[in-house]
Amino acid sequence: MLEAIFFILHAGIQWEHLPKSFPPKSTVHDRRQLWSTNQAFRKLLAAVVRSLAQKGRIDLDQCFVAMPLLRRPKAEAKAWDRPAKARAPSCK
Repeated sequence: MLEAIFFILHAGIQWEHLPKSFPPKSTVHDRRQLWSTNQAFRKLLAAVVRSLAQKGRIDLDQCFVAMPLLRRPKAEAKAWDRPAKARAPSCK
């Protein structure tokens, strides 16, 4: 299921174009909605980042993660709670 969701996001295709080798598109879509709503992806990402930081594999002062899985469903759309100073550094 997770592989199908990542495939959709990586390939940039619409749900109806999900290859037959994956579960049905409605099942994958419903699971993605559930996991987004209950913040499963946010928790997974936090655990991965925490683990990498503890192992010295990433520098959190230099790290920026863009993850479309974290978008809230339209019904719950709000402005992200983001500190004013949380900006991506400019590339020079």
